Amino acid sequence: MSEMVQRKITVNILDKPLTGKKIDEYAAKKKVKVSKFSDNTWLVGEIYFGKRFHGILGLEKETWPDYQSFHPNFDIINRMTIKMFDKAGKIIGKIEERLIKELAIHGMSGKLPVFTAALQTYPYMIDLERESEKLVFSMLSSKTRGMLDIFQISKKSFAIRSNFTIKRKFWNQRIAFIDSKRGGKIEIKIYDDILSHNENFLNFLVLFASTIKYHDEIGDKVHGVCKELADSTLIVKPTKQALSMIKKPSKEELTKKDEETLLIFREKVEPEIEREEVLPSTGLLEAEERKKGKKEIKKKKKVEKPYKKEKPKKIPKEAKIKKVKEGKPPKVVEVEPPPKKKDLEKPLFLEDPVTEVIGVTEDISTLLESVGIYIVDDLLFVDPNVIAENLDEKSITPARIEQWQTISQQRIETTLKREKERRDKFLEKYETREREDRPYY
Repeated sequence: MSEMVQRKITVNILDKPLTGKKIDEYAAKKKVKVSKFSDNTWLVGEIYFGKRFHGILGLEKETWPDYQSFHPNFDIINRMTIKMFDKAGKIIGKIEERLIKELAIHGMSGKLPVFTAALQTYPYMIDLERESEKLVFSMLSSKTRGMLDIFQISKKSFAIRSNFTIKRKFWNQRIAFIDSKRGGKIEIKIYDDILSHNENFLNFLVLFASTIKYHDEIGDKVHGVCKELADSTLIVKPTKQALSMIKKPSKEELTKKDEETLLIFREKVEPEIEREEVLPSTGLLEAEERKKGKKEIKKKKKVEKPYKKEKPKKIPKEAKIKKVKEGKPPKVVEVEPPPKKKDLEKPLFLEDPVTEVIGVTEDISTLLESVGIYIVDDLLFVDPNVIAENLDEKSITPARIEQWQTISQQRIETTLKREKERRDKFLEKYETREREDRPYY
């Protein structure tokens, strides 16, 4: 793992949250939209990816009122949610305090609060769990290969600031560092080259960093609430929003998942069953139909279409016809069209999906995925004859696969060469600037 910083993010937490007209004044100055801000949303920070303005942070506090408690200080319990917006006012994601979980695990080792995050471009919830004095979370770091990464966050406190180190839990690799400085400035440094381009991972780190200022406040609140609960002077009544975080899936969601699972099973495990014979409703829906008195689900009858005389198919332009002797039909051989110059100049990396390879369409990528080829790296170092034998597709020949490999290797070499030239140019400028700024003695 390289110790070179691949990407730097800055989160500026404001000294005083902005509300009402002050938010509109700030939006006009920064040229951002705040139409999604509700009346109880405070503007608490801004985000920069490098020097580029990335978005803003909004804080919402949900209250758990209880008019039956005997302690005046805890008539209202607050639960915080921080939302992240882009310049156009669209929400990127949010992170919520898991107050129910915090009350349940209070007294166990560790003081760091736990959260749940949701991102617009990531289909799963991200739970931050406490493990002794550390926090752990898991994410799919690669969409194309579905690879799971488990990360660990450890805290180190100082007199006026604190910092957090993010590592892969089982590899002990430092991949990011969060430095919470005095005055509300937070710097996030990414060391992993691949994760530095993963927008979901970066946005999650920004959301977590935005909660650092409130960790002590949450800890004091949970301690006080638990103390009053132990003295029987407080009654806790969570809101619907807080309970929705632990709500079980609805019957419709379970039915949909059950149907999807059965369809996948029939397509993958029982290929002899034709797609037309797969019933549209199965699983829990069958149980509902039986309750209504319908013992069997009727299968749709196949409607025979009137016979039409098929026209002879035309030979595509890309097809090459070999000249043969008279009396024998011509042989058609598929030839990959030569790539355009602008396509050859497009950058290509080993982690790119296989659809980025010139000549590989969506249908071909589906076939390649069936034999375990998801990214460019999987395609390059496999014998073309082995791939062609396992695909059972006559149009994909070893020569065609070898052509994909050759062109892809050329593109990767060109990409790496350009990246090296760009880095060398940057270092040369940096060294020149250092020499100019160096004092003479």
